[in-house]
Parts: sequence; C-alpha cells; structure tokens
Amino acid sequence: QFLRVKMYAQQRNDSTAIIILDSIIYNNRSELIREKAKTIITELKNRKNLKLNTAVGTPLTAQAQQHVANNDFTSAMRSLSETHESPEARHIFGRIADMNLDTKLRTGETVDNSAGNYDQNTNEVVLHPDTGLTDHTLGHEGTHAAISHVLDDESHPLTQEFQNLLGQVKEKVGDVYGTQNVQEFAAEALNNPEFSDQLKKI
Repeated sequence: QFLRVKMYAQQRNDSTAIIILDSIIYNNRSELIREKAKTIITELKNRKNLKLNTAVGTPLTAQAQQHVANNDFTSAMRSLSETHESPEARHIFGRIADMNLDTKLRTGETVDNSAGNYDQNTNEVVLHPDTGLTDHTLGHEGTHAAISHVLDDESHPLTQEFQNLLGQVKEKVGDVYGTQNVQEFAAEALNNPEFSDQLKKI
C-alpha cells in the first residue's frame, strides 16, 4: 500500500495518495503504521501550499539548457549521459545520443501544461520553460522519442518483454504512476531511478 502511495505522490496525484493513506489508518491496527500514514498525509497537505506544478528532477546543466535552446536533441541527450546521477540512466541516454535521431526539441506550451511531452506524429519533444528543464523530464521524453515506434509493434521482442513486466507490476500494485500503458512504463523504468528501484522491490 505504501508503494502505491509513493507512486501516486511522485505523479503529484496527492488526493488519491491521501485516500489510500486514510484507508491504511482506518483498517490497520498497528499504531506504528497508522502514525506513518498520518505523517505522510501531513507532508502531502503541506506541499499543496508550495508552488503548483513545480519541476520534478534536477535542473539541467547550463550546457544542456544551451543544447535545448539550440534545438539540439542529440547533444542534449549526450549532456544527460555525462551528468545524470544514475549510472544506468547515463548509459541509456548515451545509447539514445548514439542513435543520432532527427527528433526535434524545443521549449514551449505543452499538452495539459505538463512538464514536457513527446509527439510521435511530429517526432518532437517539447519542454515547458518553467517546469520542464530538468533531467527527469528531458530523459523521460527523450526515452519516448527513442523507443515509441518500437513499442508500437506488439510483436517486437522488446515490446513483449515490457508488456510482460507491466502485467506483473499491475498485478502487484494496480494502476499507478508509470503503469498507464507500455509507453509510459518503459519511459519511467528506463530513466527514473526511483521508479526502477521500486520495481526491484516488487
């Protein structure tokens, strides 16, 4: 249950996380667990008073931001491969940079005012200028750009592997952040260290 709470909280879906926590408090007899749930509810309510739509992740380096300003997707991903805190993510971003994709990259208005989005039809990554210039957002959308076409092919071995993993995770935790579909699952699993760490615990 606490794993589901964490995933919803990472998605900024605090209302759902609080509903689950209320259920834990109501149904659990362990005072220690009840107190843990109450503490998390307090933390979630406190952060509602902070700026809405805050950026998720570490701000991009000045060099990476310059690559974004230059609309240079490959160089931006290369920069992530050199600076990201996760060795696994650095490796993946390096592989994406090596692909030399012709993906377009810019800052601007995003769908639903989200931190970023990737449009497969136009092959374009758009980062919100206020909340999208982070390693998490660029990495997430960049991963979409690299693998979305492969994941559209249901017969591809990589797609089948991710679908299998996604099915196992949903059996354990249900529909939570990162499990909406195979595209989102793959993007989070490959570039979000916290998400991949949680998967290892399932």
